[in-house]
Order: sequence, then structure tokens, then C-alpha cells
Amino acid sequence: MEDVKQVLVVSRSTTDCKKALHYGIFLAKSCGAKLSILHIEHDLLLQWGSFAIPRLIDFETEFRAMMKKVRKEIGELIRNEEARGMKIKEIVKTGEPVHETMKAVEKKKIDLVIMAAHDEGRIEHIVYGRFNHEVVRRLPCSVFLVKGE
Repeated sequence: MEDVKQVLVVSRSTTDCKKALHYGIFLAKSCGAKLSILHIEHDLLLQWGSFAIPRLIDFETEFRAMMKKVRKEIGELIRNEEARGMKIKEIVKTGEPVHETMKAVEKKKIDLVIMAAHDEGRIEHIVYGRFNHEVVRRLPCSVFLVKGE
């Protein structure tokens, strides 16, 4: 896999994304590639509009709490790897997930995208829709999907 020079882990700040990051670290080290992690912050209220505000406020509150916890755990994992000498570039974007992923892949000339392939729970389905399907279909590079627990 000598042609893999740039690896991108897409994090939706879920538990399964931590596992994807573990694979990203392993593969980047194995290939001697640079590793970036893309955190996508997505605004539910912008996606669904004001008609859905009452129902989405509960979902968004629960989702934001989950994201905060997982982002902290991912941050600890990154700090541990950096203490061992690995450099990991963190990118935080706000916007529509498929669009932001495509932009990051093009801008950083990514060779391999790693992301969770888990079944999306009710909150993730509302937030991301059919994210994996859209990204895999449109990416100009290879994709490594990591099964969840």
C-alpha cells in the first residue's frame, strides 16, 4: 500500500468512530502515511427547519451530549498517539456531512478514507441520513469501512 500517503478518518463523534480511528492510526503507521481526522459538526435545526424544532430539540440535546463525550475520548486517544511521536491533524468543520467530507478529501488529496460502517441509530439516522451510502458512492479514493461493536 505504498500509494497511500494521506489517510482521513471521518468522525461523526460516535462510539464506533473511535474504532475507525484505531484502524486509521494502525494503517497510517503501517503505510508511513499522514493521518487526519475530520470532525463534522452538523446543525439539526438548519437541516430540518423550524417546523421540526419541538421534536428535534430533544434529539439534538441527546446527540450533543453523546458527541461531547466521544470527542473527549477521541482527543485522549490522539494525545496518547502524539505522545508516542505520531502526528494527527484534526480538522473540525460545520456543515452538511457529505459535502464537508468531499471538500476535505479533495483539499488534502486523500488516498484512503476510513469511517464507521455501523448501523445508524435513530439519532444518527436523523442527523446524517444515508451518509455512508452517499460518501462511498461519490468519493474519488478508496474507502475502508469499520464495523462497530
